[in-house]
Amino acid sequence: MDLRVLGGVEAYRDGRPVDLGHLRQRSVLAVLLVEAGRPVSADELIERVWADSAPQRARGALHNYLSGLRQALAPDIRIDRQPSGYCLCVDPLAVDAHRFRHLVGQARAGDASDDLFDEALGLWRGRPFGSLDTPWFNEVREALERERHAAMLDRNDRALARGRHAELVEDLVAAASTHPMDERLTGQLMLALYRNGRQADALRHYETSRRQLADELGVDPSPALQALHLKMLTDGAEMAYARASTPSPSSLASAPTSTVATSEPSARRSWSAAAAIALALAATTIAVIAWTRDAGRPPVVPAVIASPQPGVSPLSGDIPDATIVAIVNQRSATSTSAAYVVDVENWSTDEGGRTHLWHWREDGDFRNQLWRARQLPGGEHWFVNMLSGKCLSGDPSAREVVQSACSVTAPAQHWTIRDDGLLSSGDGAKCLKVRDDLLLEGTGLQMVDCRQTWSQQWHLVRRP
Repeated sequence: MDLRVLGGVEAYRDGRPVDLGHLRQRSVLAVLLVEAGRPVSADELIERVWADSAPQRARGALHNYLSGLRQALAPDIRIDRQPSGYCLCVDPLAVDAHRFRHLVGQARAGDASDDLFDEALGLWRGRPFGSLDTPWFNEVREALERERHAAMLDRNDRALARGRHAELVEDLVAAASTHPMDERLTGQLMLALYRNGRQADALRHYETSRRQLADELGVDPSPALQALHLKMLTDGAEMAYARASTPSPSSLASAPTSTVATSEPSARRSWSAAAAIALALAATTIAVIAWTRDAGRPPVVPAVIASPQPGVSPLSGDIPDATIVAIVNQRSATSTSAAYVVDVENWSTDEGGRTHLWHWREDGDFRNQLWRARQLPGGEHWFVNMLSGKCLSGDPSAREVVQSACSVTAPAQHWTIRDDGLLSSGDGAKCLKVRDDLLLEGTGLQMVDCRQTWSQQWHLVRRP
């Protein structure tokens, strides 16, 4: 006999449905099916079936329901009365919920797991227990649904590793709409879309997920999801399906950490320029830069960039986050431009160098942009914005820094290092000035209108 609870409570004998009686009688059977092979006391049955709405003669009603179920299930299945309660004498694997768990366990333990996962998930016909509604049924239902979701995610990883991305897309889209905050599922959908030639849709889905996480939870995507996004932007060949080895969204870690030695002054200058551009593009009101020692370059003093305004002293010392927020709050209240905090660590062409651009909002929330250094095939160095996908790239020989969509053919914003030491935007409207090759103490960063009328100015000061 085929016994089912992953949907309505049903029983089939030789492919034909068995009449199990009315809803309350089916609920008694559902409890016994969940506990198949184990006794359940009369008190437990009454509590699980009726909860707080049990009738005065609940035991008499329970005995009537058990009698009706014995007649419906005979001769295949017995309901025995034992000292500790009533027991449904049946192989647990005859019940779809127990069979589901058994198959999932086998799938996770073996190599040929795709078919087992598919078989397990195929047992589901709908909402467990149908319309049954008591605290106990609701709790068991939620547990089963969590198990199903976890099994689906595991199945997706295995299926993607075996090149089944085309057949997964439709199911992944539906699942992602139901679980928009599940970042592992988001990564699986991105990977399936990407491998089906829908790279733009994959990147668009990442951006949608990023915004939802920021708006509803106030957090950025997980490192694994950010790493997957970065790989799609910079390592297209690696993201293609490969039977021998395919990274799954559940196992992706941070980006590779191979080191690129960069000691030429021109290269260091171009990346100092890139740092200045990142500030200028943000229309920064205040920016804090925290330098650390970085292998492959001289030690840099811990420093703060301050935007001097009348009556406000440059920032210095060990500034706590609360102070930064307070200062940004004060300045944004008197300024029409947005207020930002920039925290830069290990700014260099070494992979892993990064800068964070924090946007302060009036409600006290922050939004974080993360840039990471990447070495591309051929030796070119880019800083990739993990959220927008934009790149900052420097060409020391051309004395140029470019912000683009990480493609040489994409529209780009060019900043050229002029002979007079200014960095000029492509349209010639704005210029940036970096006085020294490195951002050391005393270095000045200035943004002008290219007619030498200073509109923004920063300088570096030493921290104690």
